[in-house]
Amino acid sequence: YAYTELYFDEAETMLVAIGTDDSGKLWINGEEIWHDEGASWYHIDEHLEPITFRQGWNRILVRIDNNGGSVSGFSFLICPKDAPIRDGALAR
Repeated sequence: YAYTELYFDEAETMLVAIGTDDSGKLWINGEEIWHDEGASWYHIDEHLEPITFRQGWNRILVRIDNNGGSVSGFSFLICPKDAPIRDGALAR
């Protein structure tokens, strides 16, 4: 598990990119926002989702499961609203 809190001066919708190796779940303010099951390779932008963060503190909880038996990890990126997206992924 990983946990943090993010503060926003006002409610704001931001693009979030999450990636896991292997399966994982993401909760924001106690609401499950995303989950992935099974073994998968890590991609920084495996899932892109516009998420509305509320004014004040927002609780972020990530859980990852290592289904493959080797190294496991995750990323959680808050991207600018105008981040370039190409074919469902962050443009490189």
